[in-house]
Amino acid sequence: MPTFQADLAPYGRWVDTPEYGSVWAPYAAQRSDWQPYTDGHWVYTQWGWSFVSDVPWGWAPFHYGRWGWTPALGWFWVPGLVWAPAWVSWRYTNGHVAWSPFAPRGFHYDRRWPGWVAIPSAHFTHPISRERLPRAHAAPIVRGARPAPSIQHAPEHGRTYGPPHDVGRPGGHAAPRASGGEHGRDRPGH
Repeated sequence: MPTFQADLAPYGRWVDTPEYGSVWAPYAAQRSDWQPYTDGHWVYTQWGWSFVSDVPWGWAPFHYGRWGWTPALGWFWVPGLVWAPAWVSWRYTNGHVAWSPFAPRGFHYDRRWPGWVAIPSAHFTHPISRERLPRAHAAPIVRGARPAPSIQHAPEHGRTYGPPHDVGRPGGHAAPRASGGEHGRDRPGH
């Protein structure tokens, strides 16, 4: 964790919490419209959809650890040691893709959970900050969407995660995937 602390210190503040020890709150989170997994875009890899960050600190918080949110602190990152293409819970429909960061163990969401991001399927591989829908529009999309395979503990060799590969291509659809297994959960972080 010393590497995380030194490398991330210029981009946010470290806060000691009773539940998780030292957590990191990015300065970007001071903007009311910011949330994790929005400063970048998605690319398809051997693991399925992987998040490519546009910020210099994204190598750690979007691939190691999990995110929590409280009204007092805002978004905060709890470091982890296992790499993943993205620690998110996936949902998709025939017209949209949605994701939310997994929360740290023991974290309980309240009614105001601001974590879901939704984007039209046709723009899924575009820069997220340009294409994401307002939060108020994401909630009904997420409620009507079906889960896609999401990493639970560590990426498994031979599995892909996220919506189907062709979801972001012109003419692509979000039909259920035949391989990769269904192991997403209804709520991120559980």
